[in-house]
Amino acid sequence: MARRQLAEAGDVAFILLRKALRGDAPDLALQAARTLVQARDKAAPRAFAARLGQDPPAPLRAALCDGLKALADLAGPDVLAALYALVKDDAAGKHWDAAAVLCVALDQRGGDPAQWAKLLGDPDAPGVLKAYVARAIESRDAAAAKWARSVAPAAGVLVQGLHGSYFEGANFEKLLLERLDAKVDYTDKSLPFPGGKAEGISVRWTGYLFVERDGNYMIIAEYDDGQRLWLDGKLLLEDWAEHAATEQQASVMLRRGFHELALDYTNAKGAARIKLSWDGPGFTGRVIAADALRTLPWKGMLDPHATK
Repeated sequence: MARRQLAEAGDVAFILLRKALRGDAPDLALQAARTLVQARDKAAPRAFAARLGQDPPAPLRAALCDGLKALADLAGPDVLAALYALVKDDAAGKHWDAAAVLCVALDQRGGDPAQWAKLLGDPDAPGVLKAYVARAIESRDAAAAKWARSVAPAAGVLVQGLHGSYFEGANFEKLLLERLDAKVDYTDKSLPFPGGKAEGISVRWTGYLFVERDGNYMIIAEYDDGQRLWLDGKLLLEDWAEHAATEQQASVMLRRGFHELALDYTNAKGAARIKLSWDGPGFTGRVIAADALRTLPWKGMLDPHATK
């Protein structure tokens, strides 16, 4: 039923759809959920959250969670509290999807943990959500791990710095170590490879670039031999060849918030150099430091020489 037809039918149509949502016929409830989302029914988030708490069948559960994400801006404090109640004491990890909805809704309301605590009526709420998402990241459930990684910035799970994976071989042949790096600014004298190794090596840094304000930014890589840099999944810089020290830069418009970042580096032989810096509103030539970098935690992260 189209949104205009629903509007013409009046409140009775919405009441019947919400009743179908509560009923025992899963297929009818599924269709009702989809129709309510299309109509952007203001009362739908409350009905969806209530039905979600009744452990519905998987297809309906997925539709309810997708619907709640789509209508997150309409979800009131009672809906957020209902979702939080599902997550708070969920030791078995049954409500990953509800937590994903909650993180989306809270992120739309700003990233201030104090505000989250106020909205959910629990001063411990930011910590509870952070721990829940961090646990999901390590889950063997691929779907749970995927959504947890996607909401990690909103949940405050990220730590400052980048995840550095260091390989023997110029094309990532053998992983030697992983560590949390506060910045990317290394020469052959400072690269952390065992025994001071700097030839026939490659490194992959992954994480997020955190931008404080909207504006035009210049991302600058200084390197010897080669590098590739992706931002938000787009290959921004690329020069994967053996040569002397050089520089590449790219101008990009960035909005405030988190931007997924990945940087590959290789040095076949001779001197090594890799440095990542930027220009932005009010500053130039600044090495991108830990206060602007975030990454997902991983097992062994606290040990700077941890291996998988």
